[in-house]
Order: sequence, then C-alpha cells, then structure tokens
Amino acid sequence: MLDRELLAKILSRTTSDSDAEALVALKKANAIVKRDAGTWYDVLGVGSSHSRPAVTVPPPRRAVRPPFAPGSIEGEVADFMKDAFSEAMYNFGRGLNGRSQGRKR
Repeated sequence: MLDRELLAKILSRTTSDSDAEALVALKKANAIVKRDAGTWYDVLGVGSSHSRPAVTVPPPRRAVRPPFAPGSIEGEVADFMKDAFSEAMYNFGRGLNGRSQGRKR
C-alpha cells in the first residue's frame, strides 16, 4: 500500500537548491510509486496506465562515414591530420607537465 505521507515528504525535497538532492528525491519517489502503486497515473487517478500512448525514443543516429579509398587524397589528408593532432596533443601534455613541475608561485 502506498504511503502517501512518505511520498509527500520525499517530493517536498525536490524543491531543494541542490540538484543532486532533488534528483535523488525524484528517483526515490519513482521507486516507491513503482513498488507500491505501479504508475504515477495510478497514484494520481488519471486514466489508466494502459490508456496512455507508448512513447518510444529511437536511439541516436551516429553518422557513419565510409572509409576513404586506399591511396586517395582524402585518406592521405585524414591520416596526416590524425597524426598531426595526436602529436600536438602529446606535446601539449608534455608541456603542461614540464611547466607544472618547474613553476613556483
């Protein structure tokens, strides 16, 4: 049986200035409703859980780029940029490490 007093107390914590506390309260309230009442539709007494439309969210589509043809200029440029970027990031990281150890404030 749903403890409405407990549910109200938990829901009052959703107004907290702390986003983490508010989110925990929402998750706890959802868990209590699922365990004791089934759905929020059942708790609120509006419609039935079967009358609401099923919402399906398709997974995000990731653009898949076909690989460049071997020996094509596009493939050569892509490989060069990947190598150059990797080297630049490596050198940038080395520079940060060198400065942070030798620098005194």
